[in-house]
Amino acid sequence: MNLYEFKIFVAENKKWFEGVNPETEEELSNYEQQLGFLLPESLKWLLSSHGYSSSCGIDNLEESIQKTLELRESIKLPNNILVINDWGDAGIVFSIENEIIWASTADIYNLIEGQALPKEVDRFENYPSWVLERLENEQEESEY
Repeated sequence: MNLYEFKIFVAENKKWFEGVNPETEEELSNYEQQLGFLLPESLKWLLSSHGYSSSCGIDNLEESIQKTLELRESIKLPNNILVINDWGDAGIVFSIENEIIWASTADIYNLIEGQALPKEVDRFENYPSWVLERLENEQEESEY
């Protein structure tokens, strides 16, 4: 899904993306400087135009940046990885370049040691694909 298609997708599912605390361009630029790489355009657009929602796929970008920087220091997390979410349940969602990966915490340690990720980790081509999965999850949970 490209950015144009993603914007249409969000518009078609607007009620699920009505969020709070939108990010400013200045904040997003600051985060990119701290990380040393550019954030996906789709992530920047969603968080700056709609803010945080249960379907946006990330709880708090500032906290994600802080966690990423902490892990770079403590466990030598590679500089091309962004921690998207660490829900404290032995799983971690992270981005390598634009691919989003949902794996166990142990898998990130193996990755740091140069091992390949197991085939059973959940992989999403890009941020919009991850958001689509989160939206489907939210819709399923709302049915109960």
